[in-house]
Amino acid sequence: MAEKSIRYYELDIAKGLGILFVVLGHSFPNSLELSGASSILYNTLYSFHMPMFFFFSGLVSKKLLTTIRTKKLKL
Repeated sequence: MAEKSIRYYELDIAKGLGILFVVLGHSFPNSLELSGASSILYNTLYSFHMPMFFFFSGLVSKKLLTTIRTKKLKL
């Protein structure tokens, strides 16, 4: 019996964008010396990129557990 893969490509794309945001946020030289548009960009990136990963993790976990319960899949 062929096992069906549980994959959400939209979430993969969103996680990839999140990784790019983390890299971009860490590329700023010194957050204390930022001013103007770079300060706004830095603060915006750091306000949502980690909560975004927690949200996606919870979403994937819930979908996986629901699929395991309904279809009796083995991990």
